[in-house]
Amino acid sequence: MNFPPKKILVATDFSDCAKHAIELAASIARQEGAALGLIHVVSFAETFADGMSIEGGWSGDLQGLADERADELLKAESDRLRAAGIRVEAAVRRQGSPYLAVAAEAAKGGYQLVVCGTHGRTGVRHLLLGSVAEGIVRHCKCSVLVARD
Repeated sequence: MNFPPKKILVATDFSDCAKHAIELAASIARQEGAALGLIHVVSFAETFADGMSIEGGWSGDLQGLADERADELLKAESDRLRAAGIRVEAAVRRQGSPYLAVAAEAAKGGYQLVVCGTHGRTGVRHLLLGSVAEGIVRHCKCSVLVARD
């Protein structure tokens, strides 16, 4: 592994766990002068299970609402990090498995480290939704730091 990393990718679902992962990655980026990438994958199973708020209820174009909300939240987070002096790129992916999309982005972007949070799901929720963090660890070719809050 190239350490210290010069490019760090953070997977976010906008949860408290992901916010903790972003802060951890931002701290590393500040210390090492690394660039930070943020990625969110719009996934309806994750979105509704974890309560990413989509205003407007269940009527209308859910995909459009999810896309708009993801864009807004990612832009706000990127702007906040830039204001703190961190170089940030952000991407919303709208198709595919979250962990496969994160692994693909890490490889394509030449990231040396991926940081993600974990919800620590167990039981039926883990069975139905799986663990995105676990998938990221299994599929990324670079090092992965899983942050617990």
